[in-house]
Amino acid sequence: VSVGNLPPNCEVVIKITYVVELAIENGDIVFRLPAKVASWQSKMAIEDRNQV
Repeated sequence: VSVGNLPPNCEVVIKITYVVELAIENGDIVFRLPAKVASWQSKMAIEDRNQV
C-alpha cells in the first residue's frame, strides 16, 4: 500500500480486506497474516503509479 505524500496533521484511514481460508490446528482456528508476501512484488507495488 502506498499513500503518497500526506500533509502534516492529516488523518488517513486505510481499509484492507483480506480473504483467506483458515487453518485448523489442534482444534483452534488459525489466521496468519504474512509480514511480506513476495519480495519481488514489493518494488513493483511502491513504483506503481496507478494505485487507487
